[in-house]
Amino acid sequence: MGGSLRGAATAVQLLEGALAPSTYGQYGRLFAEFAEYCEQEGVSPLPASPWTVMAYVGHLAERGTWAAGSMRPIFSAINSVHRDLEFDPPAVGNHFLTRVRRGLERAQAALGTRDTRVPLPASAALRVLEDAEAAAEHDLRRLRRGLAVLLAALFCGRQDSAVHLRSCDFDVDRAGGFIWLRLSEKGKKHLVTRRVVRLPISQQSVHGHASLLPRVAALAERYLAVREAAGGEHAVPEFLLQLPGEPRPTTRHMEGWLDSVLADLRIRAPPGFAYQGHSIRSMGASCMSAIGVDRVIIHFLGGWARGSATMERDYIDPTVMPSPEAFMLYGWA
Repeated sequence: MGGSLRGAATAVQLLEGALAPSTYGQYGRLFAEFAEYCEQEGVSPLPASPWTVMAYVGHLAERGTWAAGSMRPIFSAINSVHRDLEFDPPAVGNHFLTRVRRGLERAQAALGTRDTRVPLPASAALRVLEDAEAAAEHDLRRLRRGLAVLLAALFCGRQDSAVHLRSCDFDVDRAGGFIWLRLSEKGKKHLVTRRVVRLPISQQSVHGHASLLPRVAALAERYLAVREAAGGEHAVPEFLLQLPGEPRPTTRHMEGWLDSVLADLRIRAPPGFAYQGHSIRSMGASCMSAIGVDRVIIHFLGGWARGSATMERDYIDPTVMPSPEAFMLYGWA
């Protein structure tokens, strides 16, 4: 390029410096993926036709890996390589490609629309506790799923916060009168300081409703004792909700435990609605708000950032009414 003309070498350097190295790397990766698609479909990536780019957008839409609003770097990469080789850029100024992108945006907006979290009723948590208490002596899985749901409910937990509880992060301290939890939150597992939550198991009745925490503590002690016996000579599993010989639990497992116990108890949301993992977190925040628990306590238990409106906007349902079960679960707070 430029041959031996004076300034040719500098011009090449300036050309190479027009984009940041990270952008060159991204463009190279994105164009390589496009070229691989073209090879599989038996069409030319260089030069590529606008129709090929349109079909590629449809392919990405089928895979569900890209949002329509995030595709600009893909088109920029395809156009940049074409311009560098003095081909007409196929992904610019094309009426039909623009319409395809807009169609994808509309489709993804429709799919992305979701309801606010539907809170589980506090009565459901009481039934989950009763189900676990009625489990056969060595039915570890039934004990585990009940304990998982109840602990998450008591600290308004995310599903991943519950399954990330290590065995050393949990204790029933009868002498001190507390259930102890040491919590790591999503995106904050690298922090040295974690939240320590104490749930009092000697709490007096509130508005005439006895606390469920002593029963949750007894369930936890039973689960731990049965798990230890089942493990034999094996070391105690690293994670609280992990059984001997199992891999570490994940959010997917927590979803399965919730679905399983709700199905067994025939607890269903109204037609057209669904109880999901966030329903546990929403139940805690909504029930505590309904019975007048201070917002500072709810924020602390759920790990919401100070000053964040996420709890009020996405988790508290102000139409949830006070109930005996809400006082039994959260009256201590």
